[in-house]
Formats: sequence, structure tokens, C-alpha cells
Amino acid sequence: MTDSNVRRMVARAHIPFPVHPHMLRHATGYKLANEGHDTRAIQQYLGHRNITHTVRYTELAPQRFNGFWRVIDTMSSSCHSLTRSVEQ
Repeated sequence: MTDSNVRRMVARAHIPFPVHPHMLRHATGYKLANEGHDTRAIQQYLGHRNITHTVRYTELAPQRFNGFWRVIDTMSSSCHSLTRSVEQ
């Protein structure tokens, strides 16, 4: 997508602020992160060589980790139960 294509679409959509093609790239990264897609998948999709460039999208999507600690706690209690049964 070229800069001129983006300008034409912005003009047709009557968006009241300047929009650049790279802004669409960032918007895509944030959208994918907010939908809960895997960080490595987002990295590959956006073509980032370094994962730190991709992590910025996930840092702004804290809801991705809702329930994370519940899963860890469940896994932890399962491991404790298993360990106790093996020890007996």
C-alpha cells in the first residue's frame, strides 16, 4: 500500500487527522495483540526480526493475561497433588 493510496482512502473516509501507512501497521499489531494472538505469530506477521519490536503491542494489551494466574495456580496445585501421591 502506498502513501498516496492511504491519503486517498483517508480523504474518502473524512478522517480529521493525518494518517500514514505505518500507522496502519501499528494498528494491526495492537489489534492482533488485543485479540490474544501469540506474540511470535504477530512478530512473524509484521516481519519483525527482533521480538522486542513486537512486545510493545502486547504491553498495551493487559487483558491478554486475564486469568493467567488462575491457570498457573491450577497447574501448581496439580503438580503438588502429583508430587504428594508419588512420594507416598
